[in-house]
Amino acid sequence: MFESGDKEKICFYLGYPPTPDNLSKIQQRMDQLQQVGADYVSRAREHLTELDQIQGEIENERGNAGSAFGQLKGEARRYASLLAIALNLPKNNDVYSA
Repeated sequence: MFESGDKEKICFYLGYPPTPDNLSKIQQRMDQLQQVGADYVSRAREHLTELDQIQGEIENERGNAGSAFGQLKGEARRYASLLAIALNLPKNNDVYSA
């Protein structure tokens, strides 16, 4: 099962502005995934959990433009792509490009 706040996190990690239309589209994809099966939802939730952890590490490393910061951003891009695939949603914007 998806948790409260997941829709907004997905919106952020996939680079969508949090408009009502985008949130509705994401909710529809979440609902479709829940109908397919719990394993698919679990996989998407695992990607979200990883992104949350990486985002926390990125915030701690902000200002240290070393290789660890770049590696974290690369890892976040990878998990955002996996989340997009799991939800069958294209990434709108790469929030980790800058």
